[in-house]
Parts: sequence; C-alpha cells; structure tokens
Amino acid sequence: MRKKAAFLVVGLWLPCLGLGACSPALASSSSYPSALYYLFDTTISINLYDGTASVLAEIGDYLTGFSALTDGFTRPPSGATTLYTVNHTNAEITVPDELAQVLTFALTMQQATDGYLDPLIGNLAVDWKYALGFEDKTDLLESEDKTVAPSVLSPSVISADLAEMRSSTLTVVGDQVTRTGNATVDLGALAKGYALRKVQTILEEAGVSSYFVDAGSSSMIMGKKLSGDGTWRIGFNVGEGKANPAILTAIDTAMGTSSVTEQGAVIDGQTYSHLINPFTGSALASDVLASAVGADPGIDDAMSTCFFLMGETLAKTYAAKLGLGYCFYDGTTFSYSSNLEVTLNS
Repeated sequence: MRKKAAFLVVGLWLPCLGLGACSPALASSSSYPSALYYLFDTTISINLYDGTASVLAEIGDYLTGFSALTDGFTRPPSGATTLYTVNHTNAEITVPDELAQVLTFALTMQQATDGYLDPLIGNLAVDWKYALGFEDKTDLLESEDKTVAPSVLSPSVISADLAEMRSSTLTVVGDQVTRTGNATVDLGALAKGYALRKVQTILEEAGVSSYFVDAGSSSMIMGKKLSGDGTWRIGFNVGEGKANPAILTAIDTAMGTSSVTEQGAVIDGQTYSHLINPFTGSALASDVLASAVGADPGIDDAMSTCFFLMGETLAKTYAAKLGLGYCFYDGTTFSYSSNLEVTLNS
C-alpha cells in the first residue's frame, strides 16, 4: 500500500518540483546541503543544516538503492534480485540482506498489529488503485494498462484477492525468502519509514544533529532546529483550500502519516482511499488522516497505516503498547494523544 499525505512545515522552506520517474538528486538553492529525489513514487526532500555534501550524497545513494530494492513493479536488471523477483516466483530464493531484513520487519509488524499490516496485500492494493484511478501501472499483475473511470472494486474481485491472501505465505529465514500462492508483497506501508531508519544512522554517525528529511510527507525524521528552542512546527495540510487544523511541535523524532489528501476518491458520496483493510478488503475511509509519532520511523510509517485502518479508539491501545503519539483528523475534529504538543487552529 503506497501512501501519500501532505504537510506544511512552518518556517522551513521545502522546495517542491514536479519530477519525472527517476532520481538523480536535484540541488536546491540553499546555503546548507539539501536535495530533492523522486523515489518510492514520491518526492523526498533532504535538508541538512549542519551536515556536509558527502553525507547528503551517502543518503541519496542509499535511498536510491533501497527504493529499487523494494520496488515490486519494475523488472530489475539481469542478475539483480529485488521485491519484483520475490513477487514473480514461488521458489525459495536468496535475496540481498537489506531486502530480507525489511521483509522480516514487515512480518514482525504484521504480528505486532494482529494483521492490520499484511505484506501480502499487493494484488488487492493494486486492484483498488486501478479501480479508483490512482495509477495504471499494473506490471505486478502482468496485465495491460487501461484508462478507466474511478469506480468501486467489485465484491467478486475483493473476495478473490482476499482468498489469495489467506492461501498464500511469505517466509524469511536468513537471506532465504519463499512466497507461496498467488498473493504478492507490497511494502508501500513501511518502505519509506524503514529506509529513514538507515538515514538516521548515517546522520548520527556523521554527527549531524540539525536536519529535516521529508519522504513524501508520509514519513519524516527531524533533528534539532538551529534557531529558537530547536523545535519544528509542523502543520497538517488536509486538502486544497482547507484550513490547517493544527500545529505539532516536535524535536529529535520521527513521524508517519496516512491520509486521503492526495490519494482519495469520492464515489456516490463516500470517500475511498489507497489504504486497504486486509480483513474486509474495503477501501472506505472514515478519517482524513492518521499520524504516528515516535523515535523509530519504520514503526511510525507502518503504524500510521494501521491507525488509519483501525480508527482512533483501537489505535489508542496499540499506541500505548508501542509508546507512540498519535493524531487523527476526521474532517471536523483534530484529536491527539496527551504525550504530544499540539496547538489547535481555530
């Protein structure tokens, strides 16, 4: 489930460009090392306020490689093994350590969320995106691209996809991966956040403490701001022409967000999103956004998807177990956990 959301970081200039489909870094006109990439099907903004160009380049190289590794849609170069390879064989295969580790993390999060995050949701997610018109890139299903008007996915397709998920398995032992059945793996709910874990390590080892990395606004990591009290003020963009409902004050943390802001479709008065309930197969959205705030961007990214799907009442239980903060917005009311510093806009 590849997800997108929208944010405004108050007081931080985040350049925004319409980029094509691959990703040499695009330097911004700032006095500090910064760059834009187009990876994971989204724009990634990297700003290092006390870092160096070499650290920036190391981060860019890592993100570029990890994006290709976790791409389940694009056929890799001959001899390379990526998520695409996993999704196109039922044989046991040897995969790069990094891919084995992120697949293991996905299975760990599936267990920790009691199945709200299911890495084998790939076919269902693609079918919904295709029906809702979010994308026509259907290489994963080996079908032809077609242009269709947004529509609700048929119950028969949902039932068939759910049946495939239930009868399929994903097993990781060391660097050996086996996928059985016809369901395919989608890491869109956590890939960006998992990648930012490594970025955090790169920054820490380089002694960089002032930074802001925004991966498509659905996953962020931030250090200390150089000015003032060191905190960032993060606004929530909940749709074109709609007022920002709140400001989150944060420092030295990470954040994941799932939202219908960029990938939502209204059909017969009901809002559908790219975030799919793995139990029912439904894409109906009851909230505009859900955020998870905590130290680990991989967990935050994954849990924001789960929070969005499970709703605030159940999310409180999981947030408490994992020591996370949360935010919810249903289009009218902005709510948040007591461990976050949030200012509501009137």
